[in-house]
Amino acid sequence: MNNLLDRFVLFLDVSSSSVHTHTFGVYRFLQFLAEKGIKSPNRDDVIAYKKEMEEKHCKATIIALYLSSIRRFFLWLESEELYSNITADVKSPKTDKEHKRDALSGSQLKASLQGIDRNTL
Repeated sequence: MNNLLDRFVLFLDVSSSSVHTHTFGVYRFLQFLAEKGIKSPNRDDVIAYKKEMEEKHCKATIIALYLSSIRRFFLWLESEELYSNITADVKSPKTDKEHKRDALSGSQLKASLQGIDRNTL
């Protein structure tokens, strides 16, 4: 399976950080399959993986990111005629649209730094 993952990485036309993200997302799913002794995964296995992440209280954004990587991997496998796309119609969890990571403004950064007690190490 590592050979397929290597080939998939070579196929990706994305930034190096995205390559790392996709690789890690697929690798975690492959670990799940190995732990469960699953040699021929199907759609139910993808859903079981999603449910396991939810039960472990993984953030919805992380679950969605991993599922996106797995979807892309199985789409690639299907395009290479190596395996069918078992991720069809597996939905990602709803993510909070209100909260996004933003960089601190200059004034926020100054306020944070000024709040540090400089009398102790």
